[in-house]
Amino acid sequence: MGTDFTYDDTRLRRIFESLGEKQRRTAMRGAFRAAASNVRAGAVKELRSSGLRSNRDVEKGIRVVVYKKALGFKVTVGTKKRRVNYGSKTGRELTEARRKERLRIVPLWAEGGTAERRTTRSGSFCGISWKRKGKGRRTGAMPAFRFMEKAKGTALQTASEDLQRQMVSYVEKTALKYGGSFR
Repeated sequence: MGTDFTYDDTRLRRIFESLGEKQRRTAMRGAFRAAASNVRAGAVKELRSSGLRSNRDVEKGIRVVVYKKALGFKVTVGTKKRRVNYGSKTGRELTEARRKERLRIVPLWAEGGTAERRTTRSGSFCGISWKRKGKGRRTGAMPAFRFMEKAKGTALQTASEDLQRQMVSYVEKTALKYGGSFR
């Protein structure tokens, strides 16, 4: 039917066992980070080809999270609560920094789309409330681009092979860094 394939990983196991606990964790997390960045690159490529007008600031909304306590990673369009210190910025710098921060949320809306929206007919500010006449202005709806679903389909095919390759590479790098000669 097919040719037999055997994989001998005794050398890799020997290297891995010679590492300390902290070095093992470092090697594993490095491999997961490298594999996750390749998956993120695929998601960014899908975002660019989806038809959504994107730039570097919009692409920063696609994040990689490598788990600290468990082994694994996720690529997400979610946002991370950021504490930005705008105190040192003035004028145009402040406006530009806030604009870039707002652009990072766009992929979250673009993935699932948004419902039809209208302006409100009433509002309040500092305890003063008002009511406008009319039904409000239509502000539109964003269609669902579903670029993360497309990226997931392509990433599932290549991620395991890439992760295995990165794992071998990072274990060898870590062993060489900490004084092993395993060539």
